[in-house]
Amino acid sequence: MDIDNCSTACQRTCEAPEICQDEVCTDGEVCFCPDGFFMKGSTVYLLNNVDVTYQKADDRSSDFFVNSGCTRKGVCTNGLIIWDEGYACSPKAECGVRNDIRQCYCANGYRGDGVNCTRPPKDCQEIYDDDSTRKSGIYRIKPPDGRVFQRRVDGSQDFYLGWNSYKQGFGNLSINFWLGNDKLYYLTNQKRYEIRIDLVNRYGAPYYAKFDFFRTNDESDNYRLSGVGTYSGTAGL
Repeated sequence: MDIDNCSTACQRTCEAPEICQDEVCTDGEVCFCPDGFFMKGSTVYLLNNVDVTYQKADDRSSDFFVNSGCTRKGVCTNGLIIWDEGYACSPKAECGVRNDIRQCYCANGYRGDGVNCTRPPKDCQEIYDDDSTRKSGIYRIKPPDGRVFQRRVDGSQDFYLGWNSYKQGFGNLSINFWLGNDKLYYLTNQKRYEIRIDLVNRYGAPYYAKFDFFRTNDESDNYRLSGVGTYSGTAGL
């Protein structure tokens, strides 16, 4: 153990970051440990020989400790802890313990270090809404579990259109639309999908038909169905 002259006579160790360790320090002095050791009371311990409560970062490059409310984060240096008082969880995160490590963790659907959490946009419209200066390109999105590829609620949209219109898609996504045969092909060939068709008759009574598998071929095969699974529902066949 080494003793340095210092204006602070109380120091905290990585082994007990919230407990003041000053038993062997005199006024104007502070006790600190060589690299790889920590102090408990007046005894210096080798880190590898005891069960310590500090937390090891995944990349093994730094040791850190987050207090119980996730309002401070300390970094261990030479057995002592230096606090970052500005540590705070994102509004989209919560303070918790996972794999014996306490820190801020992003909520489901969000990514980040817990201090900064972001959610992938669910569609291209959200990308544009966040930054209208973005150029056309390929972006990562995370759509909701269900994908609607046709909606027809009234007669305001003409559905008697040609091949290219159905290939590319048409209409207003908020009211009446066809998503597009090309898009439908790429969607249904990524993984296994089911299809559900919801209908309402002229009296407002709802019906549905569901098939537990659904896939289409590409334009070279005229976008024909390549598979339809088992039926269930109330619409009848």
